[in-house]
Amino acid sequence: MPNTEENIELVGARAAALADLQTASRRASRRATAIGGDLQRIAEARALAANAAWLIVAATKAARGSAQIEGTDWSTGEPVAIRVAIDPSRSPREQLEAMFRHAKRLTGGEAVACQRRDEALRTRAALLECARRVETAESAQAIDEALAEARRAAARDMPRRATSPGRRDKRDQSLPPHRTFTSQAGELVLVGRGAARNDALTFQIARPHHLWMHARGVAGAHVIVPIVRGRDCPADLLIDAAHLAAHFSDARGEGVAEIITAPRKWVRKPRGAAPGAVIVEREKVIVLRVEPDRLAGLLAREVIG
Repeated sequence: MPNTEENIELVGARAAALADLQTASRRASRRATAIGGDLQRIAEARALAANAAWLIVAATKAARGSAQIEGTDWSTGEPVAIRVAIDPSRSPREQLEAMFRHAKRLTGGEAVACQRRDEALRTRAALLECARRVETAESAQAIDEALAEARRAAARDMPRRATSPGRRDKRDQSLPPHRTFTSQAGELVLVGRGAARNDALTFQIARPHHLWMHARGVAGAHVIVPIVRGRDCPADLLIDAAHLAAHFSDARGEGVAEIITAPRKWVRKPRGAAPGAVIVEREKVIVLRVEPDRLAGLLAREVIG
């Protein structure tokens, strides 16, 4: 029979372990939910593409200045009225073609999205099993074994234990200079880790034709969109990257943020400048209205490892 002091220690260890497991489980759940939202948008894009034939005909008949394209879907054998909202200031046909391009990009990432959602669900199930083991553990060793299994199953979600400043610095130095996220369409966005590593990302990793981004007028991470040479950055990818630039800056939490963009070749480092400080030429500014659900999905799609 363990003494009272041992019982107190065991209760404390169990409570701390369950708190970590609960945090990790919430993270995995949020990731699965966000990816589920991506899959819903992919399904909507597929439905749009399936109606391409009648939409094209309807677009040719719609007058400029129309606020929607109207038509009938006969795919089920019964007439179903469908309306697609459009911008009255732009050509209906032009907008429709842009919608189809967007749908193609989204559906191209469906397999990866399904795989990530299933992985998140498996991770959550593993964490719940580890929590069950902790609740019934009769020794500190059993709790440690359950936590070790949880870290193997959910390395990205389990909270990191506190370390001394020296050990933390050593751990941080072993990390790459950037974090990696994927857009809704599965394209990469790189985000710098702190001022000194911003420089490494911008001037050692990024290529001259890549797109560089930063929140305007505040401290924050350099963001790189590694687009193919000669290719314009798709609008959705641009907005996703702008959300990350705003989030990883002192503008985090603001509803509206201004984001500077420029090809990396127009970003230079003045001699003697502080880490992360740069001069940008030929910049453009995006006024971003932050979409919380979109940001949550991006953060859930961080690539670990």
